[in-house]
Amino acid sequence: MTGRELDVPREVRQKAEWLGAGGARWLARLPEVIGELESDWQVVVGATLRGGSDSYVAEAMTNAGEPAVLKVRLPHAGESHEIETLVRASGRGYVRLLRHDADRRAMLQERLGGSLDQLNLPVQSQIEYICETLLSAWTVSP
Repeated sequence: MTGRELDVPREVRQKAEWLGAGGARWLARLPEVIGELESDWQVVVGATLRGGSDSYVAEAMTNAGEPAVLKVRLPHAGESHEIETLVRASGRGYVRLLRHDADRRAMLQERLGGSLDQLNLPVQSQIEYICETLLSAWTVSP
């Protein structure tokens, strides 16, 4: 990843710019951070994923061939206990956390399939799946 221009989504770039100097530093250092994480975690980072605004998110592949997602949160993008929650959840009701680095606000997560709405299921079935997942997630202690 080092030396490549990142395709940072417009929403993420705008939020970083809104954060001022800290956001500008985060944007400037992001390619270097991703290169470090690739080396430290033995992963290859691929295409940028879209849909969020508080993190840079991209496809990744572990050296064992496991598909994953790399997520690097913006600095001061609101208080987040995401890493702690995912560690405690251990995959119950939440995405499974493969690696994390709190200092770099980075996570390597399992890669899930497409979103529920892409499965063309009846709305009632979607609601049932969502409720089942929430019941599992809510067993994680705060």
